[in-house]
Amino acid sequence: MSNIQIQSQKNNIPVIARRIKRELIDMLKIGIFTDESDVTIIKNDENFHIIFKNIKDNRIYKFIIPLNYPFRPPKLEINYRPYSYYLRFQSEKFREIFNKYKSRTCFCCDSLLCCDNWGPQIKLSNVIDEVDNYYKQCREIADRVIIKVIKRKYLIDNINILEWLY
Repeated sequence: MSNIQIQSQKNNIPVIARRIKRELIDMLKIGIFTDESDVTIIKNDENFHIIFKNIKDNRIYKFIIPLNYPFRPPKLEINYRPYSYYLRFQSEKFREIFNKYKSRTCFCCDSLLCCDNWGPQIKLSNVIDEVDNYYKQCREIADRVIIKVIKRKYLIDNINILEWLY
């Protein structure tokens, strides 16, 4: 992983390049991507762009890291859509169900990429873990909706199918 090269338009690479490289090496060790050829790092005048495909979930991640990283959070795109798109509820019904089961009103307030929740100790791998958790929570809500329909149509109400599944 020490072969990671940072393509830059300038000769002076900021100190954050070392941290980014170290974080990428850690992500390689935990198996987020298989080898360094899976990662593209580009630096322009304002940001670093890190693009890679996560082999665990088959999603394409693009981190847009500002030059004052780690004191400011990076921006994230998943499959070429901003992460904020995924944090918004797509329907009011989903919002109601999420609020009922999770006792929270939104995902964005808990996101690590929110400026209020970000800190220099947070790494890119923590953000990827958050994305995985987000998808699990969405899947759990969808499962609850499906289970409710199945119980209503086919089962006796006193059977706790959720305990059996989880």
